[in-house]
This record gives sequence, structure tokens and C-alpha cells, in this order.
Amino acid sequence: SPSGGVTITLETPTTPEASPDQATPRPTATAASTAEPARRLSRKLNLYYVTFTQPDVIALKSVPRTIAYDDAPLTATLDTLLQGPTENESRSSVMSLIPSGTRLENVYVKGDTAYISFNEEFRFNRYGVPGLKMQVQQIVYTATEFSNIKRVQILIGNKKVNYLAQEGVYIGEPLS
Repeated sequence: SPSGGVTITLETPTTPEASPDQATPRPTATAASTAEPARRLSRKLNLYYVTFTQPDVIALKSVPRTIAYDDAPLTATLDTLLQGPTENESRSSVMSLIPSGTRLENVYVKGDTAYISFNEEFRFNRYGVPGLKMQVQQIVYTATEFSNIKRVQILIGNKKVNYLAQEGVYIGEPLS
């Protein structure tokens, strides 16, 4: 890039393989809900990580995965994304730019928008603005693998914030 920073390019994402399920907030266990084990379901879709295509070029990379879930497929998918790439994926130069220590706090869908709340760790990326942009893209591209989700509103501590870090990556409205 002209300023000598990192150039970001995107690979063309594959067509999502998803159904119109609605994600729900994380369930709270109760005596009634723990009495009978739920049947585990699974869904195949793409998670989005990054790869360096050249020393200074970061590209978004789709990685097919089968995600097991009980009743909240979007939550399970995002939890899996936050765990990072598998050992095999890491060996093929796939990595995550989502800061370590990032935790998913809440997920819900309203209309065609997923509201995804993270802890404070999500706000700061050691790779600066390029890292912040890529971590946001990892979340948005992964969440929009679900056909009913067209936009993603990122929240911090269940509250809307306008910017990630002082560098000013804007997240004050739903992203697509």
C-alpha cells in the first residue's frame, strides 16, 4: 500500500451452504433441561481465517468445517471460529487474527441481522488496523454463511460501540 502498510486482499468466498435456522442466545442450563440429553446436530459450512499470500499481503481464506451443535448453530460456529484453525489448517499457513482471549458473550438474530457480542479483548489487535479489519471480516463472512443472515452488528459487552481501538475501525452499524 502507499503508506508502506499491509495490503489486504480477499479471495472470492464460496457459495454458502446453509439453511434458514435462527440462532438463539446461549441457553442457560436448568434442572429440566439437563434431565434429558439433547440430540446433537451438525452442519457443514465455511469458517473464515486468514493466510499470508505474500510477505505483506493478507487474504481471507474459507475453510470448510462440519460444526456440531445442540440448538444454536450460529453460536457453535462462532465458538469454533474463536478456537482457531486446526493443526492441519495451521500447517497450511491458515491463521486467525482474532485476538487471543476473545470470548463470545451473546448471539441473537433479529430479522436478517446477527447481533454478536464479544468481550473487551476483541477491541484491540496487535496487528493494528489491518488486523482489526481482517478480524471483523472473519466474523462477518463466517456469520453470513447462514442464508438468513445478511448483516452483522458487532457488540462489545452487549453494547453497541462505534469503533474498535483508537485507530478507528468503524463497527457502529451492521456490516455485510
